Amino acid sequence: MFILAFFGFLRCSELAITSGFSPAIHPTISDLAVLDGETISYFIKQSKTDQAKKGHFIYIFNLQSPIQPFQTLLAFLQLRKSQSKLPSDPLFTDDFNRPATRFWFQKHLKSVLLLSGTPADNFSSHSFRIGAATTAVQKGLSQQQIQALGRWSSEAFKSYIRSDRSLITEAHQTLVGRPF
Repeated sequence: MFILAFFGFLRCSELAITSGFSPAIHPTISDLAVLDGETISYFIKQSKTDQAKKGHFIYIFNLQSPIQPFQTLLAFLQLRKSQSKLPSDPLFTDDFNRPATRFWFQKHLKSVLLLSGTPADNFSSHSFRIGAATTAVQKGLSQQQIQALGRWSSEAFKSYIRSDRSLITEAHQTLVGRPF
């Protein structure tokens, strides 16, 4: 769930339910699909910015990298298909096999962060979208690429970008004209 949230620039509402589960609007097993040996698609049925409810596909590619989102999602999909009877069953479930809620997502995120020794107070479900946008800028992606990945039609994505301390230090050095 976290891998898809980050690499898909997703909002929590595009992954978890806020009220009763409905296969018509919430993620189901059939919404995550292997298109070929190199691509997985995730269909977002509705989102905050999709007022017409047309839906949108997110693609995860099988790339050579230390982090393997494609392989992780492929293994997850195989597991979910082995556990469920119907393609319309919830894609993401909690510890009791109930549809994953926003509350569960946030609670699980905090738990994972604490287990890793990371203070959880500064993180929320929206941190994945923020982190994806920030990482995209740090890696040199163009504004057009970032807008496409995050499904932003305006420059609103800029409000998601966080500057790290070294970037701010460098800016201050430039302003004062001397190294710290």
